[in-house]
Amino acid sequence: MWCRPLVFLSVVALSRGASAPVVDTPAAPVVVTPLGKISGWESDWATPSGRAYQCWTKVPYAQPPVGSLRFKPPKPLEKWEGVLEATGELPHCIQRGPDGQEDCLYLNIFRPKAVSMDRKLPVLFYVHGGAFQTGNSASPKFLADYFMSKDVVLVLIHYRLNGFGFVSLGDEVLPGNNGLKDQAMALKWVNENIEHFGGDPKIVTVFGTSAGGASAHYLLKSPLSEGFLARAWSDSGSINHVWSMMRTEDAAANTRTLANHFGCSMTGSEEIVECLQKIDAQELMREIDRMTPKTMTLDCPFNPVIEPGNVEGAFMTEDLALRPSTKPWVSSTTNGEYLLHLLMIDTLPDSYMDKIKQNVTGYLYDWVTRHTTDPHAISLGLYFVEGAYLFEKGSWTKYQEDLPRAFAKMHGDNGFVYPAIYNMMIHQGPKWMYRFEYKGAGSIYMNPKTQEPYPDDVAPHASEGGFYFAYSHNELAPDREITDRLVKYLTNFAIFGDPTPEGSPLQWEQFTSPTDDTLMPKSGMETLKVTGKGDYMADSDFRENLYGIYWTWNTTIAWQ
Repeated sequence: MWCRPLVFLSVVALSRGASAPVVDTPAAPVVVTPLGKISGWESDWATPSGRAYQCWTKVPYAQPPVGSLRFKPPKPLEKWEGVLEATGELPHCIQRGPDGQEDCLYLNIFRPKAVSMDRKLPVLFYVHGGAFQTGNSASPKFLADYFMSKDVVLVLIHYRLNGFGFVSLGDEVLPGNNGLKDQAMALKWVNENIEHFGGDPKIVTVFGTSAGGASAHYLLKSPLSEGFLARAWSDSGSINHVWSMMRTEDAAANTRTLANHFGCSMTGSEEIVECLQKIDAQELMREIDRMTPKTMTLDCPFNPVIEPGNVEGAFMTEDLALRPSTKPWVSSTTNGEYLLHLLMIDTLPDSYMDKIKQNVTGYLYDWVTRHTTDPHAISLGLYFVEGAYLFEKGSWTKYQEDLPRAFAKMHGDNGFVYPAIYNMMIHQGPKWMYRFEYKGAGSIYMNPKTQEPYPDDVAPHASEGGFYFAYSHNELAPDREITDRLVKYLTNFAIFGDPTPEGSPLQWEQFTSPTDDTLMPKSGMETLKVTGKGDYMADSDFRENLYGIYWTWNTTIAWQ
C-alpha cells in the first residue's frame, strides 16, 4: 500500500499454478439472473477440508468505463441474450505496469459445491488494497480454498485505481471517487443478484486490507451503499486524512496539472474531461505515475475526496468517518505498521534522509501544516510529536541516532494506528479491535539496500490479510494455525455478527471507550492480540500504550 509498487510478501511461491481455470474442469450450474444466464466452472481440487467449490469468474458488474465513460460513474449493465461464460481471468485495472486495462469492472464468485443452492449463505465481499493506486484480486494467491471450507459465498471485485478512479475537479462534472462508486456498484450488483448464486443479500460482510480496509469502512458509512451490507471488517486500514482521503482542492489542482500536460487546458470542466477521454490510456497512466512523488509517506496525486453537496449519486459529501453507523465493525492494526514507511525510506536515495536530518523541525512543520493551519495546533503538534518519536528517550534536545526508524514509527502511528483507534472510539455500533503480532513466512520485508530481511520481529503492515487466501506458505504448520484462527473469526463475524459467538473457546470482548479522560485510563480500549503463541485479550499496559498513541495525536493535530 504505497503510491509506488511494493512487494509486501516476500514468499511468492503459490499453491496452484495459474489463476485462470483449467479448460477441462467441470462446469458449474448455469445461473439465471435478472440480467441473463451465467455459466461457471468447478474447482478441480479440494479445499483442506475436502470440499470442491463452484466458481463464476470475470462476471461484469458495470459497463466498461472506456471512451465517453472514462472518468464517469459506473453505468449499470444492460440485459444480454444467451449464456455468459464466466470462466475467464479477472483483468487487472490499469495501473503502473504492463498488465492493466480500463475494461476491468468485473468480479469473481465462489461457493461450496456441497451446499444446496436453496440454502442462502452469508456473503463475504472482498476489496483489495494498494493505496487506491495499484493491486488486484486476480492472481493465484486469491484462491478461495480456506473460505470454501466454511458455509459462505465469497465475492472478489476489481475497481478503478489511481487517476482513472480518482481524478476530480471538485465540481458536479468531475466530482471524483469513481473507484469507490465502482465498489458501491459492485455491492449493489451483489445485492440484486447474489441470491441466484446461493448467497443471502441481507447478510453481506465487506472486508479488506489496507486500502481495502479503508474501503470497507467507507462502504459501511456511505449513503450510496446504504442497505447493501450488514457489517464490515477492516484490516490495517480505515478512513483517515493521511492517505485514504485528500483535500478536494489538492485533487482538483493535480487533475488540472494532468490535463495541462496533455494540452487539455480549457477553462470548462466538461471540455477538460472530453479532452482527457481522447488520450491513450497508457500515456495517461505514465503521466499519472510520473506525478507521484517519491517520499517516506503515502503521497498520491489522486485519492478519495469529499464531493460537492449538489452531486447526484455522490459517494461522500462529508467526512464519512464522522457519519454515524450502528452496524457491526471489526478493525485491526499490526505491531509493525511502521515497517512500510521504513521500507519506503530505504527505497529512496540516502540524500533524501540526509536533507531531512539537516532540518528536522522544518520537515515536521511542513508535515504538520498539511493537517492543520491553526497556529496553536501547529505548535502543539511540533512539540509533542517531536518529543514522542524523534528525541532520544529522556532528552528534549538530542535526536535519536536511528532517525529513519523513528520517522517510520511516527508515520505508521499517524497513518494507521491512530485512525483505527479514533474510528473505534466514535463508532456507535458493536465493535471489536485486534492487534496482529505474528510474523509469518510470508510476512518478511526485504531491505532494498542490504537485500537482507529486516530484523524486526513484528508483523508488517497489512500482513494479516495474507492469511485469508491460499498462499503456499500458509500450508506451513505455524502459518496454517494463524490462518485457521483468522478465517474462523471472520466467517463467524459474517455468519453470526460476532467473531466469537456464544460457545466459542475464546471470548473476544467488544471495544469500549475509556470512561476517564486520562493518560492511564482504568477501563476501555479492549483489544484482542493475535500472536504465534495464541490469542488473548491485551493487558492494561498494552491498553495504556494504545491510549497514549491516541492521546498524542488527538491532542495535537486531532482529526484534521
